[in-house]
Amino acid sequence: MATVRPSAAERNGFHFPKTAKPRKARKPASKTVSRARQVITVTLGCGIPCLSLALSSIGGRLLAEGHSVLGVAALLLCATVLSVSLSHLAAAIGDITRSQLWQSWCLAGAIDLSLVLGELAGVSGFQCCIVAIVMVSVTLVSALLNCWAFMRHCS
Repeated sequence: MATVRPSAAERNGFHFPKTAKPRKARKPASKTVSRARQVITVTLGCGIPCLSLALSSIGGRLLAEGHSVLGVAALLLCATVLSVSLSHLAAAIGDITRSQLWQSWCLAGAIDLSLVLGELAGVSGFQCCIVAIVMVSVTLVSALLNCWAFMRHCS
């Protein structure tokens, strides 16, 4: 019959729990690091919707010029950026308005997908100032909501 050797933490049928190593106390971030974190956070929060706008514009222009593969690739990149942004927007909307989860996600989707819709409307030949106004407005709202969501975690 095989014998089972007790582990180093177990002797004579008594289990000695391992003690966790004491954690070192985190040093508080300096004011310079904290300020830099805030600046980077706001820049990232504003940059994401601007990147979405740029990628949708590039994709739309490429599609209009007949470069289907490149246009679709740019729009897929745009969709990737928007999919990351959606959770941030939904969290910020829910935090600000206290909306239900499904309502926050629906509004976040409407905000982000308006960029793609506006660009596709322009590519299809629908030239109207309201499209540009909607795209700029949605980009600003998206930037504001991204910054809100990011700043909640910036300490």
